[in-house]
Order: sequence, then structure tokens, then C-alpha cells
Amino acid sequence: MEEVAAETGGKACINENEIRRGVSPAAADDKASYQTGCYPENKKWDSKYRSIKVKIAQGDTQIRYRKGYSAVDAGQNKNST
Repeated sequence: MEEVAAETGGKACINENEIRRGVSPAAADDKASYQTGCYPENKKWDSKYRSIKVKIAQGDTQIRYRKGYSAVDAGQNKNST
């Protein structure tokens, strides 16, 4: 779980029997969050993994973000004829 959380920008809640201890921090994160997006310049959809790096000017700010993605053309359906 920790590996998946780190890769996707999430946070793992492990050995938490009390659901409020896991849900409350997630709800609090939503109060001070921003969402960004990007369009890759490299249009070669070769299914390879591409890393993402997010930089911010405020050194004391904690950020969580997805570390990369697989370059797959979302518009291409392999099951169609």
C-alpha cells in the first residue's frame, strides 16, 4: 500500500481500525489542495513509463503528486476492428 500511495501521490493508512483516523486527514487535505494538469509534448504513445517532476517555490510546502504515467493513447481502443 505504501508503494502504491507513494507512486500515485496518495498517503497510505496502515493498521487503522478506526475509520475516522484514516478519513479525517483525507478530508482535511481537500481543504488546502490544488489540482494541475499537463499535456505531454512527446506524442509517441509507446506504453513506456514517463516520470513527472513537480517543483514549487515554497520550500516548506508539502506536496504529493503522481510520480509518472504510462504513455498510452487513451483514444485508441485496441478491441475495436
